[in-house]
Amino acid sequence: MKKLRIAVIHPFFDVYGGAEKIVFSLLEAVVKKYGSGSCELYTSWFVDALKHYLPSGVVLKTVRDQPLQSVVFGQKFNPALVRDMNQIGKQLSGHYDVILATHWPSSLAVDASLVRFKTATANKTISYCFEVDNGLYHQEIYGKENSHVLEGKSFLGRLKARIAFKCFIPWKNQDKEVMGGFTHVVSISEHNKQDIGFIYSEAVKNKTVVIPTFVDAEFFHPSSRGVAELRKKYGLSSSDKVILSLCRLGQSKRVDFILRSFKILLGRITTGKEQIKLVIAGTGPDREKLEHLAVVLGISDAVRFVGFIPDQDLVALYNLCTAFIYAGLEANYVLTALEAMACEKPVIGPGSRFNEVFSHPSQGYSCDAHAEQAYADALQAILADPLHAARVGKEARKRVLEGFTQTVFIKRFVDLFEEAG
Repeated sequence: MKKLRIAVIHPFFDVYGGAEKIVFSLLEAVVKKYGSGSCELYTSWFVDALKHYLPSGVVLKTVRDQPLQSVVFGQKFNPALVRDMNQIGKQLSGHYDVILATHWPSSLAVDASLVRFKTATANKTISYCFEVDNGLYHQEIYGKENSHVLEGKSFLGRLKARIAFKCFIPWKNQDKEVMGGFTHVVSISEHNKQDIGFIYSEAVKNKTVVIPTFVDAEFFHPSSRGVAELRKKYGLSSSDKVILSLCRLGQSKRVDFILRSFKILLGRITTGKEQIKLVIAGTGPDREKLEHLAVVLGISDAVRFVGFIPDQDLVALYNLCTAFIYAGLEANYVLTALEAMACEKPVIGPGSRFNEVFSHPSQGYSCDAHAEQAYADALQAILADPLHAARVGKEARKRVLEGFTQTVFIKRFVDLFEEAG
């Protein structure tokens, strides 16, 4: 067996989110396959709280002066920063058999350093596309689905946002050139692969393989362990029916949409309304604004903002809920939704993004992404017929076991590394 040396590049590790979980799993697989020291991780910064997740045997290298982040946010054409990225590309090109860069807005500079500035690496580079939107792209592909970016902004704010979209054009053109240089492109879904073809070219699309993400269905499973304790911690009674949202509290996740949908639901309930609760888990910059919105909507007594959820509470959190709800439009596969499905919970999500998550209507609830009424309808259906909801939950777990296992995910990536190396 040929022993490969692999570099993995991810822009930053500040939270333990879905992308970070995937990257850690890839690193672990590489070390297991090729041995300690075979894999090096490059990033702009890595918070101490995440270091215990880093697999043993992986060499961590942070880039000086955080250029991965600086190049993207407003300093794209700063000569010194471009020079830094060029140097990184040269260093990487001579030392590795395969280089994989996660590709989304924050990692464009890394891709450029690997391919545009050092074309010698073009025969062994992989772009791993979690998503392909950067505002302008999303607006082009989805039209009104990007409208949440402008919601609540003043006229001046909307004008500034539209100007900012236009300013992405040089970046967009460079990004197209960069993607053309990769010999291998990985997409997390067929939907995302179509986006890649639309944004870049048919040639890039034709060299793209689809490797869906995964969930640990042994860890995430139906269980009553810890549920009673967690209900008590969050001020929930044993008879409360819980709608769960777990995501970063930022604009793109559209938790405000969930709050408004929940208000519509409560307005329809005549008896037992006081036993229906919305639990919003996660942290992010919009928490205070969302808490205020719950007050304005008059539903704050029925909403619990519970903040960060440690790993040891995740399974119990999913298992205490009656349904899981997600409204974001930027992701093709939502790891938290898959985790909830693995716990046999019915999931509600935007139809435009969840059509691949649910291969059949019996596995979950796909809703019009812009219709709060549709989300309320799905919630009401789940609450009205718990036996049907339970059947949907069981089908959801079957779907995870059939299509989103770590074993298949790792094998396909290792095969790709072998081909590229």
